[in-house]
Amino acid sequence: MKLFFLANYTIFGLAWLTQLLIVRLYGLESFAHYTLFLSLMAFVEAPIIAGRSDSALAALNKSSRKTALVAATIARDFTATLALAPMIIAIVGLYIGWWEALMALLIILVQSGYSAAKNYFVVEKWRLRLVGGELAVTIGHVLLLLLALMFGSDALVLIGVYLIYSVSKSMVFFALIFFMRGVANEDGGFAGEEAVRDKSAYKPFSPVLVARNIALNSFNNLDVLLLAAKAMPELLAVYKIIKTVAGLMFRLVGPLWRWKLYDLNEVKQQANEALYRHEQLKAGGIAGLAMLAAMLAFYFVGVPFIDLSYGLDITPYGLPVLLLVAMSFAANWFLAWFKIDMLFEARKFITFLVPLSYAAGLSGVAYMIDDARRLIAGMAIFTIGFVVVVSLARLLPLRRVAA
Repeated sequence: MKLFFLANYTIFGLAWLTQLLIVRLYGLESFAHYTLFLSLMAFVEAPIIAGRSDSALAALNKSSRKTALVAATIARDFTATLALAPMIIAIVGLYIGWWEALMALLIILVQSGYSAAKNYFVVEKWRLRLVGGELAVTIGHVLLLLLALMFGSDALVLIGVYLIYSVSKSMVFFALIFFMRGVANEDGGFAGEEAVRDKSAYKPFSPVLVARNIALNSFNNLDVLLLAAKAMPELLAVYKIIKTVAGLMFRLVGPLWRWKLYDLNEVKQQANEALYRHEQLKAGGIAGLAMLAAMLAFYFVGVPFIDLSYGLDITPYGLPVLLLVAMSFAANWFLAWFKIDMLFEARKFITFLVPLSYAAGLSGVAYMIDDARRLIAGMAIFTIGFVVVVSLARLLPLRRVAA
């Protein structure tokens, strides 16, 4: 257990280090362009991968030939991505650029089978193997950022590094599964009626799951896209840095959520809704209160920390730092419990309507406010208010059920 938490904290620290290196070595303008690309990918790449993840988890929980099922998803994901290629290229190409669009397509293609592979570790409760693979890939990402400087400091170089990082993620997880366990040890491979049923249970593209994850990703990415239309690249970069630093303290309880996910998945398989709701409320309530106190304390050292680590004085930009701290906490805390809660929610339309309502409301705020700094404050206030209202509506009924 100690190794699990140590590895997770190391991964989170290295993930922050990658951003710090980008800002320091590649510059604010390249960082802003790269941030915009990643935020757009959160509505193109992430929903596809996350939708596959939801489907893969359900299929793996029912399958008796899990490694064979993971192997079968590679070709199915690849074919589904090729079918979506015109849409992916059009969205990214028209919004950012055509080179970026081509690389976006490649990034999704090389992650064929990745969602099923990663969920295999959850179903098998391979905690240490999962974080060990993630740690190796994250270290590789940091080294790639340093080596890539020989090709220049343009944002396209950063996107190229991200492409290689995506390839390495898939390869590491496949290696951990197939080289350590193998495909043929599960009743002779992938054949027979049961195997066909397991394979058909997995959907490489589900419009419902993709739409739900698009709406869900608006909590941490739509604000960047909306702000990019009204702010200079430098202001956008500073905004992202403040949000990242504000969210660092939430990372301290991130491993607790990941550890709990394995147990919650087991409870979900048992269809024990009362126990699930009790565990969800306990984890969400305790961690949420602890993080609120920690982040409020962090506010007083956050600005000097940015100045020291990033070499950037954010005071002249006049951004509402305290509001951004509260906004970052609200969004991260909401996603932490909601992503688990939506797995158990029988009324699936609710898991779509809640994030869709947030996306619509945040877009409305951006439509009404033209000034970039006022828009930042408006988005922060809306996010905090939305999370408070929805959390009270969703978690208070959980307390009554658990009781």
